[in-house]
Amino acid sequence: MDIGGQSIIVRNPNEESITMQYAPLNDDVTQEMLDDAKMGKLVNKDGSEWESGDKYLRTTPLKQLHILLQAAVDNSKEYLLADWSFGGWKWIVPRIFIQDNGSPVGSKQSGSIASLVRKELMYNVSRRGVDMKDNRSQDIDGMFKTSKEVYELNQMSGVERGQRIKEKANARRVRYGKDSKLAKRTAEVEKITFNNKLLPLERLIAIPHESLLKYEQNNPNDKVHGNPLGYHPNRIQRAIMHTQQDMYSLQRETQRWYPETKEFEKDKEIGRRLVNEMTREFYKIAMQQRLYKDSTKSRITSAGYPYQEKITEFIQKWLVDGDSKKGLPSWSKLSEEQQAYATLRFLRGVLTFSSETHKKVGDKEKRLQNLIIDLKSKAAEENDLGLVERLENKIEKLEKQLDNIYTPKTYQNISRPRDIEKMLPMPLMHPDVWTTFANLYGPNLRRASSEKISLKSDARYEDRKRRTIEEILKECG
Repeated sequence: MDIGGQSIIVRNPNEESITMQYAPLNDDVTQEMLDDAKMGKLVNKDGSEWESGDKYLRTTPLKQLHILLQAAVDNSKEYLLADWSFGGWKWIVPRIFIQDNGSPVGSKQSGSIASLVRKELMYNVSRRGVDMKDNRSQDIDGMFKTSKEVYELNQMSGVERGQRIKEKANARRVRYGKDSKLAKRTAEVEKITFNNKLLPLERLIAIPHESLLKYEQNNPNDKVHGNPLGYHPNRIQRAIMHTQQDMYSLQRETQRWYPETKEFEKDKEIGRRLVNEMTREFYKIAMQQRLYKDSTKSRITSAGYPYQEKITEFIQKWLVDGDSKKGLPSWSKLSEEQQAYATLRFLRGVLTFSSETHKKVGDKEKRLQNLIIDLKSKAAEENDLGLVERLENKIEKLEKQLDNIYTPKTYQNISRPRDIEKMLPMPLMHPDVWTTFANLYGPNLRRASSEKISLKSDARYEDRKRRTIEEILKECG
């Protein structure tokens, strides 16, 4: 590396010798003991042959790292790192690197290696499935994206790889400004060249993407979307539509879950009203969680969105209590036929009174959410009960404003929007209906095409019969 006018190389791990001046040995240590352990030579603090006084170890840079790692393992009982004045990565860097003229690495250069270059090579973070940018857990798409980045880096020459890391390290250096503490404590990286050796961790993280490439080469007609468990959105949407068609045909022709009679119409109406209202509340919780996560990416907050608590309250309300204000019974008071009808209505899409839909969290929504977080923090620290009440009223108004913004986006331009990635909690779904839906959806997903959906030909699945009942029953059981 060339950093701040210094040309820096890695110490030769086995050929060089280094005196561990920070770690005096016990008085009873002898050269014979060191020879038996193959540790190195007994020397004075200046590296000369020991005759009397304090004892120190002269060993190879690699052996020194072994000793430091063992000291880290035993630190909870031995406290050696504190005795040795260990100071983190900036302390370790001069023991791994040296200038090509034999001089020690400078302070700013050590800071650049420890705080900039090293940060771009922290594959242990990627191994845990954590995003280095925001320190949040990645979904499966994010992990495959990381695997692709590491794979592409592994394919580069040492010079190309060094150029990529150099650019990212220098960008990191000034991300808080040229007058920031980070910029002042480090020096600009001018050049990095890697050898063509790869760490086992670099090889391992690249394997998922490498396997994906091999699969696509061997199966050119079966392109993977995002990850091996992912499918093109059009394919997912078609599979759901086909499953809806199958469920509708199955119920209409066999009356598997409820009777298709006029007497059941009143019971249908209750089930329809309940599932519509219940689903609107359910998606409000889901959107609030998503909004909170997207709005707090760039800020430090000690509290997360209480999703589990909200869901527990939601289940308690609809499973046991119901909604007396809207004249809706609880789920447990519905008959089994009503529960089946309500579940089928949910899986087919629920009615809504709003035509506005949003695909993602925008700046306006983030601003409102962050304002709510700030007001809640202020209310928690306020002693004036009157002011607390006014803050809580303002928070409630803002939360209602956020709730009105979102209506789940549907893939059909009809008044039945439903987020296809969300399912109601299992206690609020009829077991046989959702099990049948899942059993039919799998084969339909494998059969579906990735072509764009035509609203004219695909929207009204009730009027289209795609498969016979015999074919459907073979797959749903």
